[in-house]
Order: sequence, then structure tokens, then C-alpha cells
Amino acid sequence: MVHRILSDKVEVIAKEGDNIVGVREGRYMAVAFHPELSEDGYKVYRYFVEEVCNL
Repeated sequence: MVHRILSDKVEVIAKEGDNIVGVREGRYMAVAFHPELSEDGYKVYRYFVEEVCNL
């Protein structure tokens, strides 16, 4: 798990408690969990499609 971001270009998009579990930098997005296994995992995919892919 990530506790801090070393670049000001990286945007934190998800946290679990104090731990960073999702980040974005421009067109790139990374998550440290499986969204499809959560009740509202579709929100992560919707965010990816709308914000990262610009669709």
C-alpha cells in the first residue's frame, strides 16, 4: 500500500482509511484492489471510461 505520493503530478483518486489505493496521472490510472469484486465497482470503471479515456 502507498502512504504518500512523491510527485505533484499524481492525483489520489481512492483511499481506504489512511492508505492510498487509487491514483491517476494524466491518462494513466492504477488501483490496488479489484473493483469488480466490490458492490459498487462499476463506479471505478465508469470513472476510467469517462475521465481517463475521455468518452
